[in-house]
Amino acid sequence: MMKSKKKLRDYNFECALKICSGGAREDHVDGEHAVDRLAAYKMIDQNLPFTEYMNQVTDLFYTLRKLEIPPTRIFIFDDGMVEVNWEANGYQVLSSRHQYAALVIEFAKFLESLDIDLKIQTGMYYDDPHVIRDLAKVNCSPSFNRECFGSRYPLEIICNWFISFQQDDYYKCNNTFKNNNYMDSNIETIDPFTEQTEILEY
Repeated sequence: MMKSKKKLRDYNFECALKICSGGAREDHVDGEHAVDRLAAYKMIDQNLPFTEYMNQVTDLFYTLRKLEIPPTRIFIFDDGMVEVNWEANGYQVLSSRHQYAALVIEFAKFLESLDIDLKIQTGMYYDDPHVIRDLAKVNCSPSFNRECFGSRYPLEIICNWFISFQQDDYYKCNNTFKNNNYMDSNIETIDPFTEQTEILEY
């Protein structure tokens, strides 16, 4: 267990340090745009029975929603990846690669403190940054804390699995989210089996 935790920690810190050697878009650190999010992920075996798969997703959901710095949303993909996003509040502006790396190291330390194994999702380094439209909401010294990246709303779950599960399982998933009030707002989804749009009320 200790070896796997150390391996995960090393991976996350390496991801942070890659920024210094060009591992992120230049417009993330130009002082003129704002970063969109910080993200991490874990893999769940997509070959598990649906009920067991959903139990793992549910356990993860309840763990994440209780965090000191709560994430914004969870994306569940059909390859077994569960991505967790902490979206920026306001405009979090970075002016150098070293500043960006320091922010992600803070994020890596936070992930290390958790009882769940989450890897940094390096895809966040290539997101389109936000264009600044309100100078009053700009922060030029972002840290990974509740004020800068903690969600102020209920945790959202967004499913993107159109392949892994059969039709009955897809509907069971939606019913699970409805019955447990996983979201307080409506979300529009496309039913992959009928290609009809439906509003899921959570």
